[in-house]
Amino acid sequence: MSRHSAAVALVLALVALAAPYAQARDPQAPAAELPVSLERIREGLARKQSLDLAIPDAPVFSITIEGRLPRFVDFIGEETLFRGPAPTTSMTHREFLALVSPPQTQSFGAFDGSELVQVVATQMLFSLGTNMVLKAVDSIKEGRKAAERERARREVQAVVDALARRGVQPPNDSKP
Repeated sequence: MSRHSAAVALVLALVALAAPYAQARDPQAPAAELPVSLERIREGLARKQSLDLAIPDAPVFSITIEGRLPRFVDFIGEETLFRGPAPTTSMTHREFLALVSPPQTQSFGAFDGSELVQVVATQMLFSLGTNMVLKAVDSIKEGRKAAERERARREVQAVVDALARRGVQPPNDSKP
């Protein structure tokens, strides 16, 4: 906004504010009674502005940012994120044995290729056989329990039938 535009805007604002006063005053009243001094407005417009409001064509400063935003992992480290800052527990017995025992004394360490296949196959068959035997024992136990339940049900039913033949009603324990 130039200086002249600012002055015109100021004069229009003052005229708009002075309009209600102009309508209310007597047309015969002297000019000295105006609520606004036109002389002071002219003096203010004639004075040079103390602030330079002009915007420069070239920027005054420049900023260049090079690099990337650091991630959380950059501060704490990759290892700490997954494992924690310290081991979670002390060394286990298995870890100790792996450190102090030669491979030949460890499980399956003493076998070469063909012997290892034979040992693994033998262990798998033993495991399958053991599982089958355990399932058979469990099914026998379940069969015995089912037979005992059926025998008890028949016994109770026989007592209820005998009471019904004598005309005795069994008690009703059902609750509403």
